[in-house]
This record gives sequence, C-alpha cells and structure tokens, in this order.
Amino acid sequence: MIGKTLYTLLAGIVLFVLLVSLYVVLLVRKLRGKAYAVRRDRWMNDMNRPDSSLSRFLAGEEEDECLLPLQPMHVEALEDIFSNRLKLFSSAKETEKIALFAGKHFSDLYRERLRKSRWSKRMNTLLYMEMFRMTNMKNDLLAHLARPVCTLQERYTIYRMLSVFHDAIVHDVLLENPALPPSLYRQMLYPLPLAQLESYIRGFDQTPAWLQPHVLDVLRVRNERTAELLELLERLLAADAAELRIRALKGLAAFGDMSQDSVNLLLANMNVWQKRDWPERLMLVRLMGSIREAEFLPYLDYFIGDGAYLVRSEAATSIAKYQGGREYLNWLSLHHTDRFAREMAEERRRPH
Repeated sequence: MIGKTLYTLLAGIVLFVLLVSLYVVLLVRKLRGKAYAVRRDRWMNDMNRPDSSLSRFLAGEEEDECLLPLQPMHVEALEDIFSNRLKLFSSAKETEKIALFAGKHFSDLYRERLRKSRWSKRMNTLLYMEMFRMTNMKNDLLAHLARPVCTLQERYTIYRMLSVFHDAIVHDVLLENPALPPSLYRQMLYPLPLAQLESYIRGFDQTPAWLQPHVLDVLRVRNERTAELLELLERLLAADAAELRIRALKGLAAFGDMSQDSVNLLLANMNVWQKRDWPERLMLVRLMGSIREAEFLPYLDYFIGDGAYLVRSEAATSIAKYQGGREYLNWLSLHHTDRFAREMAEERRRPH
C-alpha cells in the first residue's frame, strides 16, 4: 500500500516537473518571440522614417550598407515594408528600385525557400517573388515547375509571373491547357504587350475555343482600339456561339464605333436579335446606346417594353444617351403601349 502511494506521489511529481518545464519552455519561447518582434518593429519604424536610408534609396539615391538584410528579421521587415508600399502608393520608379533590391538581396534566400518541403513556405515565397517582380529568377521558376512537389496553386502563380515577365512559355501554356481556371487565362493574357495579343486577333479562328472569350475580355478591359480588332468584333456578331456574340457586342459597345456596313447588317437582322436570349438582348441595347445611331431608336422603343427587367432598364439608359433622349423618355412614359415600358421611362427620364 505504501509502495503504491509512493509510486503515485513520484509519478505526480514527475508530471508536475514536466508540466512546469513545458510551461517554462513555452514562456521563454513567447518572450523570445516578443523580443524578436519588438526588434523587428523598431527596425521597420527606423526604415519607414522619411530620412531613413531606405527612403533615400527608394527616392533614387545609392544603396546604403545600413540597408543590407543581415538578419532574418531584416528580411521579414523589408518584405513587409516593400509589400505595403507596392499595395498602397508605389510609383513606377519605386517599384523598379524594389525589384532591383529584391533581385540582389533576396534571390539566394528565395531559391533556398523554394526547395523547402512545406507548401506554405514555398507559396509565400512565390507570392513575394511575384509582388517584387523578380525577373532574375525566371530560370528558378521554370525549374520549380518541373519538380514533383510543385502543386497546382504554385503552378498557377508561376504562370502569372511568367506572363508578367513576357516569357515565351506563356503562349504554349495558353494554347495547350484547356482546363485552367477562367480567371487565370485573363490574368495571363492581361500583362502581355499588344503586339502579342494582336497575334490572337489575326489568328482568332485558329485560337482554341476555350481561349477565345478570354482574349476578347482582356482586349475590352484594356480598352484596346485597332482596326483589326474592330473588324474581328463586327465579324463575330455572326458567330455561331452565343458566348462570342455577347462578347462581340460588349466589345463594340466599349469601342464606341462600328462601320456603316455593320450597322446596316445589324439593322437588317434585328428580327433575329429580338428573339435571342435576354443576355444578348441586353448587350444589344447597350451597344445601341454606345453607337447612338438614329435608326436604332425605334428598336430601343421596342426593347424598353422587353419582358426582362434588365433589358428594359438598359434600353431606357441607352435612350437617355441620345440627343433629346430624356424628352423622348418623358413622351414614352405617357404614350408607350406597354405599362412596364411607361414605368421604366418614367423612372429614367429624370437626371440622376
């Protein structure tokens, strides 16, 4: 009985000592972490001062040796400072200086991090490389693509980066991968120079079907305006795929121009367009408001009584863009034969 009691007491003491030891270890680690964070934040605050060596460097002066990231906390602090400046207010000159500094001082560290087994470590490294535009590490990115540990998310991030770097591999990736996320196609196309995008315009019929809509989206968002693009958009109004017709209408509306032959063809086929699904009718009336061709007005009169609310709303908005449009909306609010058309015209006839 006594032996059992002593054993229990001894076990309790050992357990207590272990718990105390664990508490001390955790406390020491926490205190060290706090001290590390204080030193890092103090260094960051010093670097963020308007007269600091970092501020002078980003303003155009030569690099000061005080800037050298000699400790891990220096690297962490500079990553935070650079990323915050790039997100908020960095100029083109400052962005270039950050890229030069990161390429010079972070490359070896990032190259080592890319070989880490932890996915989060590799992914964070890739995101910093993308943010800092480290073009000098292109070969390292290509090498990482070939590693078995490279995940889809890492692969997609690298594709985006190579697109920003205007690397030739981007063209092959776009043409050979039909199952990429739709947003990734646009993210890869958007940074490309117009000269490269024009090759997709000229060879649009040979461009894979999965890529065609994204090419049109990017050209529209970038507000590109070339004669070849206008010709392509006008031709796509007769495309078999509704998806392409809708994007052609959106592109032409953003373009704000059409050839007279295309306007005449559109008017001649208006009975066909009137029977199409509401997304196409919506884009059609938006185009009419952008082009403001007088012969479109009778059809806008028709579409303001459309069965789809969004089409009616867009038709009223388009009518208001014409000369004397608000007066015409006032007339429609009183005399249109459709009640919903009268209500929409009444709603939109007043300036907002």
